[in-house]
Amino acid sequence: MTPRPAGANVVAVAGREIAAVVSLLPALLAQGDLALAELGFRRLGGLLASVVEVPGCGQAAFVLLLPGGFDNDPAGAAGLAQVRANYAEQLGSKALPAGAHASTEVLGDCIVHQLTLPAAAMAAAVGWCGAILQAGCQDGSIDADAAALAVARAALVADDAETLFPGPLLRSRARRMLLAGTAAGRWEAGEPTQIQALSGALQAWLLPPPGTPLLACIGGIDPNRLAPLLDALPVRGWLADTGGPVPAGPVPAGPVPAGPVPAGPVPAGPVPAGPVPAGPVPAGPVPVVRELPAVAAAFTVHARIAGPFATVAVEAPAVDQAMAFALAVEVLRARAAVQFRPHFDAAAVPYEARAQAPVVYYRWLEGDPCLFVTRRGADRAAFEPTLAEARSLLAGGHSQPATPAELAAAVQVLQREQALPPFAAGLTAALAAAPAGLAGRVRTLALYGWRGWRPARVTEMAAVPAAEVQRSLDRMAECASDCACGLLPGTPPPAAR
Repeated sequence: MTPRPAGANVVAVAGREIAAVVSLLPALLAQGDLALAELGFRRLGGLLASVVEVPGCGQAAFVLLLPGGFDNDPAGAAGLAQVRANYAEQLGSKALPAGAHASTEVLGDCIVHQLTLPAAAMAAAVGWCGAILQAGCQDGSIDADAAALAVARAALVADDAETLFPGPLLRSRARRMLLAGTAAGRWEAGEPTQIQALSGALQAWLLPPPGTPLLACIGGIDPNRLAPLLDALPVRGWLADTGGPVPAGPVPAGPVPAGPVPAGPVPAGPVPAGPVPAGPVPAGPVPVVRELPAVAAAFTVHARIAGPFATVAVEAPAVDQAMAFALAVEVLRARAAVQFRPHFDAAAVPYEARAQAPVVYYRWLEGDPCLFVTRRGADRAAFEPTLAEARSLLAGGHSQPATPAELAAAVQVLQREQALPPFAAGLTAALAAAPAGLAGRVRTLALYGWRGWRPARVTEMAAVPAAEVQRSLDRMAECASDCACGLLPGTPPPAAR
């Protein structure tokens, strides 16, 4: 992607702003940036920014996307992106006013910083953005306390994902089995011991990778007032002129810490059978293997569950070619809601929610590399029937072809979730009256810009041939036996307790 014209105003969603988009189209077309132009993104200083005004709304939602996600972590530093994200979030949140809420999520190819706050606090939002952009680029200095806390938080989240919560644990193992040898064949949230090892070289690790930051805002903020403030932000340390999402391949991030890096708690690939080795056993689930009829799967004994969990993984197409696949997933999601009854705990909370293990897990816009189908069996249930239930959902995609009603419903779900500006009058009024919906809308706008997708993609969903969606469902059924992981209730050996 090439540089965009500097100094152009941010475009809001209203009739008068559409003309500003059209007037810039010739220059942007010449540079291959039609998608960004149609989404309202403009070069402001070192940022690509789009601001959508919702008249009468008392809140505003911001998303700041930075290059370099989990897939870009260097070898031996799985989880570095989470450390960077935590560090920037801490610096950005220091001066936020009452009523503001900031959060961070790391995807495979970028870091998503999100903020909601009163629209009157526009200056605080700009300060938040500036602090995040300057994290790690402050004339060679870092906040040692914030950096140490960023490492500790990232290691804790990664450890919980690998040893505590069934959903992340199973997805992490499945993707390392199914996608071994690729950037996506990694731990879901990083590897705890590798994260802890980063504390010795934070100065180098926190330097930002190359790329152009991307900012989206939707809410009760006048774009013409916000644009000059964003344009004045000192975006130092970013190779802004390279433009767009981070290039393919690993991003250099400083030297790998000296010395061997301990292996993760859940090794990639099937776990060797046999007795547990002598000596101390690390805390957390203990890998074992059981042979099932016609399948060898990786299992883990987990002391905190009363019923088995089974996960089946299917590799997804590349995100830009996954529209039919995403529609097929929505067909499965709707069927799962009818086919499977959730199991509730004593507090009437579904185990799937507490375990962070939805039956169908796939996020197209976020670029997930796999579809995961997870089933939680009843307390003390056998594992084999639980795995069969998970596979039956995928197998049904072939034995019971999608109906026109199911396809229409799938299109409706995705179009509603991915609605982009300019919004219909009813949706604009709804956002002004209920600002809680701003966060999802601004996230979609930002990720569409990050992917370089044109708004027309939303309407194109309705034109996907039914045969293409069915081919995706058929492929899911064919792959249902390729990768299976499970959790079995049990007590680890005494040394692990």
